[in-house]
Amino acid sequence: MDITLGSQEFVKGIAGTYTVDILTNLRIITNVTTYEFGHIEGFSFSLPLESGSGVVGFYGSAGNLVNSLGVYAHI
Repeated sequence: MDITLGSQEFVKGIAGTYTVDILTNLRIITNVTTYEFGHIEGFSFSLPLESGSGVVGFYGSAGNLVNSLGVYAHI
């Protein structure tokens, strides 16, 4: 998946759902829109970011599906 943010767009938060071993839904929330992937199923998670902080990268593991996802944030 590719997302290209606009010049004045920034990530305000990350949210989604997961089951025991896979990420089922990912929402990347910006000041302009929400980019959503997958379907809502399982347990919810969210990572709201405080004003002045931001996402600088992602890491995780995947095979055919995403098994784990982490966020590098500038706080």
